[in-house]
Amino acid sequence: MQNLIKENLGILLKSIVYENVLVSDNKKIDCNDKIEKVAITSDVAEFEITREVCVDLQNAYNLKIIVRVQLYAKENVDLKKKLTDAFIEQNKDNISGTVMTYMSALITQITASFNGYPIITAPALQN
Repeated sequence: MQNLIKENLGILLKSIVYENVLVSDNKKIDCNDKIEKVAITSDVAEFEITREVCVDLQNAYNLKIIVRVQLYAKENVDLKKKLTDAFIEQNKDNISGTVMTYMSALITQITASFNGYPIITAPALQN
């Protein structure tokens, strides 16, 4: 990836949804991630990264964060030709690395607010 993509990238927080739900007897924390290709041109590759955290402890809630990331091609690199579906699947951790760090920190801050317990999620794709 380093020989294809510039170090700078574009990151846009698309949405945050925090929803209180009824507490059940199933005490659990689930974390699910998804990375989707939005568009790829010769110069820019755009992806949407979603992390959804479902918590059912003393209080229960679902938290979903969606971030859009833009990766920019180095000189003389055509991303449309290089970023095949197979390449993206093999390199999804590299594509999402920086963004997942931000998302993990954001989740910790949100869940610690209002007398909550901070939920610390891994700064890497889950599942």
